[in-house]
Amino acid sequence: MSCTTCKKIIDLSAPEMDFDYTTRTKSILGRDGATYKITSSLVAVGHRPRGGWGVTVRINGQTHTVNADSPREAFTSVQRLAETNALRISVLNLWFNLNLQWLQRSVEKYQTVRFADLLAVAIASDEAQTGTNEIPKWSPTSWLGGVWGTLGTYLAGNSYDYSVFVSLLDVVETMLDTVQSPATGNAAFYQKFTLRLFALKNDPVFTQYAARVWLHTTINEVTGTTITYDELSQLNHWKL
Repeated sequence: MSCTTCKKIIDLSAPEMDFDYTTRTKSILGRDGATYKITSSLVAVGHRPRGGWGVTVRINGQTHTVNADSPREAFTSVQRLAETNALRISVLNLWFNLNLQWLQRSVEKYQTVRFADLLAVAIASDEAQTGTNEIPKWSPTSWLGGVWGTLGTYLAGNSYDYSVFVSLLDVVETMLDTVQSPATGNAAFYQKFTLRLFALKNDPVFTQYAARVWLHTTINEVTGTTITYDELSQLNHWKL
């Protein structure tokens, strides 16, 4: 005898939905000093992210764009998409990843919680499996060396401009972003690099030497390498 009115039972053996980031943090300090729960929109009331409430999610290795007219609609739509594909979903981690995308596309004054503060409590996932119809992924280890070299070459020039340096770094950030650049993005590298870039923008460096020191520290923090400043200087032909 079948039961057509029974509540749906969650299959705990089902795989979980694949997120770029997870978190153990349920609430976080906002820009105004108040504490906010992560399980709701962290964009200021009355404002929308650039491009609206739509988000990009990954289901079984395939990227899906979910359109929505409100935060709740985005949450519900992704939740249904996961259920349709027999995936378990964490309410906390879903809201967390939705808020990361929304805050990233919001002007800071409309961020109830700063994007960088939310990203700082993220736990980056392992590199996701690419779906059969997806563009092949390029690991950052295969292309970041060339990017570091380009930045190092710029800092070897006869002149230095902070705004030019930051514009180059913004390109690197985009390339590491799994949403904007699924072929080259990497959650762990993006998190580390973006937090370094956020700190730089809040405390600019206006000398070439300071920029070189920043790049040296960033390379080691993002990639986990232990190259010395002297080694990096010789590699890029930096002169005193």
